[in-house]
Amino acid sequence: MSVSSASVSSLPKIKKITVSTITPEGEQGEKVLTVTKMPLGRYSQFLKKISGVPDSISENVRKLFGETLDKDGQPADTSDPVTDTILQLPVILAKHWPDLISILSIASGVPEKDVADLDFSEGTMLFEAIVEVNDFFGAASRLQQIAARFGRTEILEIAGRIVAETERES
Repeated sequence: MSVSSASVSSLPKIKKITVSTITPEGEQGEKVLTVTKMPLGRYSQFLKKISGVPDSISENVRKLFGETLDKDGQPADTSDPVTDTILQLPVILAKHWPDLISILSIASGVPEKDVADLDFSEGTMLFEAIVEVNDFFGAASRLQQIAARFGRTEILEIAGRIVAETERES
């Protein structure tokens, strides 16, 4: 399997989103936020922060993206995971807002203060830009292809060595 440089270089490395602002004097304006592709060094920060996310969030994210097993490896109730997740979002967000702001900041490269100032709609735009710029779904697909090619055990051993090395460096 080979990856052509054309397919890699065609991915956007940044995405700009325009958000509204309100000055202390009450004047409305706009601000452009630049979402940058996460370099591998920032992935370490991102993964550490994500791993600390409570089960209530990670379980709902897994449901939202189609995982059909619960955290105990049992078949999950998949009657309507998108609706279930959306209905639970207000409680999850209220309880874990500071963690989510930090995760979005790390993933986007946008300062935490700017992320905290976004309204909900702008936050979803930021999330969309993060997913697009970092090609999470494409990366997941490539990882599945690599695992199929080299075998799951071998890949997990390599990943474990990379994580251990990254933790030693930080």
